[in-house]
Amino acid sequence: MSKRPSITGETAVISKKITRRKNRSDPARLISYILDAKNQADPVLWMSPEEFQLSQLHGDNKLAFFRMNNCEAGVPGMAMAEMLATQKHNTRSKADKLYHLMISFPAGEIPTPEQLIDIEDSMCQALGYSEHQRVSAVHQDTENAHIHIVINKIHPTRFTCHEPYRDYYTRDKVCQEMESKHGLMQDNHGNRRKQSNKAREMEAHQKDSASLLSWVREKTGDALQECFEAAQSWQPLHQLLASFNLEIKPHGAGLVIVDTISHIAVKASSVSRVLSIKSLTEKWGVYEPPTQIQAPSAIQYQKKSPSRLSSAPLYAEYQLARQESLTAKKTEKSALYAEQSTFREKNKAWYAARRKLIKDNPLLSANEKRIEYKALYSRQQQERLNLRDEGQKAHQLINANFSPLIWDSFLQSKAQEGNPDALSLLRRKAQINNVPSGNWVHLNTKKPDITTVVLPSHPYQVDQRGNVHYTVADGGTVIDKTSGIEVDKITQEAAFLALSLASSRFAGRPLVVSGEDSFKQRLIACVIERGLDIHFSDPKMEQKCQKKQTIFNDMPPVVRVSQALLAYVDARNQLRERIPSIKLHRLWRAEDAGEFVYQGTRKLADGSEAIILEKEGIMLVKPVNRMMQPTKMKIGQVLTLDKKGRHIEAQNLL
Repeated sequence: MSKRPSITGETAVISKKITRRKNRSDPARLISYILDAKNQADPVLWMSPEEFQLSQLHGDNKLAFFRMNNCEAGVPGMAMAEMLATQKHNTRSKADKLYHLMISFPAGEIPTPEQLIDIEDSMCQALGYSEHQRVSAVHQDTENAHIHIVINKIHPTRFTCHEPYRDYYTRDKVCQEMESKHGLMQDNHGNRRKQSNKAREMEAHQKDSASLLSWVREKTGDALQECFEAAQSWQPLHQLLASFNLEIKPHGAGLVIVDTISHIAVKASSVSRVLSIKSLTEKWGVYEPPTQIQAPSAIQYQKKSPSRLSSAPLYAEYQLARQESLTAKKTEKSALYAEQSTFREKNKAWYAARRKLIKDNPLLSANEKRIEYKALYSRQQQERLNLRDEGQKAHQLINANFSPLIWDSFLQSKAQEGNPDALSLLRRKAQINNVPSGNWVHLNTKKPDITTVVLPSHPYQVDQRGNVHYTVADGGTVIDKTSGIEVDKITQEAAFLALSLASSRFAGRPLVVSGEDSFKQRLIACVIERGLDIHFSDPKMEQKCQKKQTIFNDMPPVVRVSQALLAYVDARNQLRERIPSIKLHRLWRAEDAGEFVYQGTRKLADGSEAIILEKEGIMLVKPVNRMMQPTKMKIGQVLTLDKKGRHIEAQNLL
């Protein structure tokens, strides 16, 4: 088996077939490795997956859980022998009779057991191994959770050896399907097929950095070819590379180009074919090191991060919180171990004393002593069973209280607290959200807009995909997603909230509205009644909105008022009959123009707002035709309005 690969960084779902240079894999050694068994007597090899979940080994260190499929044996130790016996039935195949597959997941993203089982079964089904014996294990010892799957290539009944043809295409396809199905971070697996296996792995795990290989090709350009054709020795090549803080030197059977600052190396012939060891030695002879050391150049290779939000600060906080949780879990388990050990020692000493009393009792016959010993032994065995059951329950409780902190769950909790960076990161991972059927407000673009806007004036919940679920006062529900705003339950206030979110997120761009005609009509009415500066991309919808806006502007102010405003005025006057201190309320009219005393704003049943103005002991109620709240004014401030309800200092608000 090849060396265990390093799994670090934020990546998509990656599958890798791990091969051995020698075509003989040992089931016992390989299964022991994935189960983290130290030797053949290790307890994990002799317990079923269910027993492992209940044992004290679960939740600690490397192994999260394991599975066995198509094996008659109930424990891994016997499954090893079963696989080996099956392989002995096939004497024709000289290839490696084990298929070792690893599937890794993005940093901090740990799918649920059900998702892991589905991913494993789907991958084995696609590779043609659904009926073959296999043992799989989930490891949690790195930043990237990963599955190891050891598959017996020999069919358990036909004893034929199955080797998937061009399996990397199949594995990439399954990874892409699982990313979409389970909402995992997506990767462009199609483009990665054109690269070599090692290049695919490197580019996938260094997705946020420009590769040194690309940088060298970009900077040196045609200069390497010109140097190769014109130079007569190794020294001009050394000087050219030194101007970029690079150095070429032997490594193994070839040459590598090394960045002298970061010490990252790439194969020289991968930069250009003229830099192969054969080409250079045929022209310039045996390799010669540089004869003089040049001063460091100002041009140097740097890992360039894409122009997007960095997850580093939040991820550092996540790692700290995760480490604290693991430390607390370890402390709790250590205390439990110590408590159980102390109890066992005391229990053992107590029963030893009881046996001695029975032995030394001269009043008991030999037969009576045997009966006492038997009763005492039964009691001790029952207490041991009870202690074991209590210990298992205590371990399960600790595992439940200190379950591994998941990156997505951490981001979700931070987003729920109002952290915009956490919400942006969740939405960046959930770019699989295409606009489905339903009532939607979005942009006419294929690229999702991940701008984050949270309106804390309404109760909301954030899910793991970065969707913000709002519930408004009149029972409507709105979901702010990566690709747009969905109105799940249409109400007047839900339509207003959807337009408010769209106006904030999409910054004056024409909105695309998908859904029922009644939903579109509700949005148009909301734009007109609230005086929102919003336009629609649909020409018919925009034309209808402009036409109704013209009609609305020609209406007298009293005609324009909403039913919610009229209901508020009626409710206040009815309450005045019981509470005489409440002043008379009525709607504001154009003939009321003049000076007023500002008495604050009120939120109405449909989500709109009204401003309260007092004049001559009467409370005049006037709608606020803006989606934003009025600029803060002090109650008691004197305002002067014209016949259109405008004030010089607050003309755009009232």
